[in-house]
Amino acid sequence: VCPIRHFLSQNVDGLHVAVNRIHCGVDSFAMCTGSRGKIRGCLPWLFSFVFAGTCGHVLGSKFISIGSDDWGRWTNHGPVWPNEATRQAFHEQGLWLSGGDPPKISAESDVDIEELLNFIESLNVGELPSQQVVITPFWVVAGPDFEAMRDSGCPGKGCTYSELWWHNSSGGLAREPYERGDLRSRYRDGFDRGLWRPQYHGRSHFDVQAWTAYLEAEEEVTSVYFGHGLTYYHYGKKDARDGLFHSTHSEYKSDHRTHQRGPEEMKRWVEGGLGSFKAFWGYDATVSALPCHYGDDFVGGIFKTLGVEMVEG
Repeated sequence: VCPIRHFLSQNVDGLHVAVNRIHCGVDSFAMCTGSRGKIRGCLPWLFSFVFAGTCGHVLGSKFISIGSDDWGRWTNHGPVWPNEATRQAFHEQGLWLSGGDPPKISAESDVDIEELLNFIESLNVGELPSQQVVITPFWVVAGPDFEAMRDSGCPGKGCTYSELWWHNSSGGLAREPYERGDLRSRYRDGFDRGLWRPQYHGRSHFDVQAWTAYLEAEEEVTSVYFGHGLTYYHYGKKDARDGLFHSTHSEYKSDHRTHQRGPEEMKRWVEGGLGSFKAFWGYDATVSALPCHYGDDFVGGIFKTLGVEMVEG
């Protein structure tokens, strides 16, 4: 269905990568596939969804878009491990506590980003601008400020959610337990080199309403992970007050419905996130992929009202 102009394949650290280049008028994109589903130097979630669409309403052409989720985030409904050693230490100390083995998700480093950008750039050598690979990293603009939350009394009564923002700080990845340094110039480098154009993913990636409530109640699993600068919840636990299962699945839909934001509150939440995105990147987001592809039906209307043209969920 796509007007493929030519085909390129190469090996990256022993991994065969196939790249279909597509001519698309003013833009071009590529779809990469590998035998292990992962490119070294790219992150595990890199090619997280691929879809066909129209390129240029006048041209009516087809293109393939590479979307890459979870850039910039240091929290999720499960722990985002700083490294494999930390995950192994939790296992050895019996700190899984619920839900079996949490997945092996981590956060990007300066080296990860540079290796990815160099790989994309290598694909574009000698190609016309209209046929060069550009990816769409979906960006998380903020996350919890663990230090400020500890100062507010977390975990315990009076616990209050506080945020760190990328547009005015070096984010949570510069702090313990990640200590990645200030990645902001590296993120912007990908945009300046024309290798990616970020779009909006979210403001926290997970349900901070429910998470903060669990911390205020001093729920054991949530509190233990919080003490290590990580997020998690007691999977499979029913809340004694409302009989519903604990969950922090997504910022746009609370599985634990007691903590669901209403439409007006959700609009303020999204509006703040989109404003931060523009403050960092210098342009308005026009596309969004919902964290975990999960949100209430009314969320799409909120994004439309705020100028986002397409939401993947």
